[in-house]
Amino acid sequence: MFTWLRELRLLARDRSGVLLLFAMPAVLVVVITLVQDNVFKDQGGTRLQGVVVDQDGGTLAGELVAHMARLPRLAVAHHPADDALDAAAARDAVQRGDYRFGVVLPEGMSAMVQQRITQEVEALLAGETAEAPFPAVLPEITLFLDPTLTGGYGAAITGALHQSLAAVQAAARMRTLEQALNQRIAQLNDRMGEMPGGQSLPVLQLAAEEDALIAVAEAAPRDILPTAVQQNVPAWALFGMFFVAVPLAGGMIRERQLGITARLMTMPVARLTLLCGKLGAYVTVCVLQFGLILMVGHWLLPRLGTPALALGNAHGALALLVLSSALAATGFGVMLGALSRTHEQATTLGPITVVIAAALGGLMVPVFAMPPVMQRLSLLSPLGWGHDAFLTLFVRGGDLYAISGRIAALLLFTAVALIAALLATRQRRQHG
Repeated sequence: MFTWLRELRLLARDRSGVLLLFAMPAVLVVVITLVQDNVFKDQGGTRLQGVVVDQDGGTLAGELVAHMARLPRLAVAHHPADDALDAAAARDAVQRGDYRFGVVLPEGMSAMVQQRITQEVEALLAGETAEAPFPAVLPEITLFLDPTLTGGYGAAITGALHQSLAAVQAAARMRTLEQALNQRIAQLNDRMGEMPGGQSLPVLQLAAEEDALIAVAEAAPRDILPTAVQQNVPAWALFGMFFVAVPLAGGMIRERQLGITARLMTMPVARLTLLCGKLGAYVTVCVLQFGLILMVGHWLLPRLGTPALALGNAHGALALLVLSSALAATGFGVMLGALSRTHEQATTLGPITVVIAAALGGLMVPVFAMPPVMQRLSLLSPLGWGHDAFLTLFVRGGDLYAISGRIAALLLFTAVALIAALLATRQRRQHG
């Protein structure tokens, strides 16, 4: 009993540590639950963002866009023909990941489809049994898909597009048929006195709505399809890199408690040199760790039955991204060590913070599958910046220019973390 009470008193003295023990797991539960909430919803959870470039401007094109916008799983941005966004710009936007999909409606689509439907109806009303001379070539809608979309999400988008096409096509057929029947009835009423006995309207067998009048073509087939390997290898390699913050912070706290830091400061060596030495050692560890994970993904996992990790063609950009990520992870560790007063605080705050940043950054669930609030919060995660950049290189075929913004953000995070650590160290030294 005495030992139990003594340990509780010792623990109670570290009030901030006790707060972290209770607060951080609660925050973790909230974040992970919100991040994964949409995954467990049967329907309506995730609205996939897309863009439609309407080069047609016709009635049927407008009805198609309106129907797609009403679908619960799609969020469509409509750009008419006179808008600045053209097909090439839409394709580039999807390739960058600004949208999950893009649809280009070709010029003249509505007129071609209406002509085809009118010919069908006229042939049926005329009682013709032979196929009418319909156009052999169908208008073709172009569909772009985000290269990082997994098969399930890509199939959902394609299915939703075909669903909208079938609905609009059926509505156009029925509308045209109704107009033609009204005209035929009016003509029969005018000639009712001259109508020979037994004459009646022909039996109509209109084509089913599944008979496609519009073709859908997925443009630029993706050479590298998103797989579990492409998603998880860079994701958890980054996760492991940021976990270096725990031993780094723990080492800084032990050096401070044992007086090693104070003795190092008395040596005729610049503080910047000492800091660079510590950063260099842990950055080396992070780079080696990441390299090992990449080798596992590229050589070991295929032997276990999975696809090999494709590293893309921008190897120089990849090396710079790995270095930037390692600097960000090491900077976070230095900040954690400077801000934490005890080893217990660092070992509690560090892992849970990394897990939260990983969840927000899309390492566990793709960012586009999160609720809107969590998607906005994901912009604050350095792990999300790094992961998006790796997917840009590995899956989207990007280059250094495509990931330059993410690299700059990681380096800025490193600088802010080191400045925060420096300010915390100075404040602690001033207060004794």
